[in-house]
Amino acid sequence: MDENIAVSGTSFLINSEGNLLTNAHVVGSRNEMLVSFRGEEIVARVVATDQVNDLAVLSTSLKNKDFFKFSEKDVAREEDIAAIGYGFGKRYSSDVKATKGIVSALSGIANNYSHFQTDAAIQVGNSGGPILNNSSAVVGVAVAKLNTEAAYKDSGTIAENVNFAIKVSTVKQFLDSNNVLYEL
Repeated sequence: MDENIAVSGTSFLINSEGNLLTNAHVVGSRNEMLVSFRGEEIVARVVATDQVNDLAVLSTSLKNKDFFKFSEKDVAREEDIAAIGYGFGKRYSSDVKATKGIVSALSGIANNYSHFQTDAAIQVGNSGGPILNNSSAVVGVAVAKLNTEAAYKDSGTIAENVNFAIKVSTVKQFLDSNNVLYEL
């Protein structure tokens, strides 16, 4: 991945130390990148990545008391959730977007049990954004949308509202293994 190419993704604060969580595919091979926070561009250094689970932690100078807390448990089927992020980046609007939905399945593509499926819209640019439960606790990290073209070729049907997130249990294992603080 060319480090000079602008990427569109979402990250979010996970502690008062200035750590951000996002997807590894948003970070790519970069060691640092610029993130936008309240209209200001801030340098973020890549602390850890997990290519298998598609997670990355960034370190910034942000020392904010407002950060997302994590759910103690994974989602349940049919649970109400909200996806928060910057779908389509700044192309249409620089305002954060929220979409609501439910947990459709407790696994992802090819029975990947570190993911869950949701019908909440996840667009390009939502990658790395938090998936929240009704208590505003993080239950997942947005990771992908089903490729509708490939699904059509495979099944002859246009797939709708098939999106995926990484389960909070997988996220917490990643953070624990890299000694990154978070709160429940």
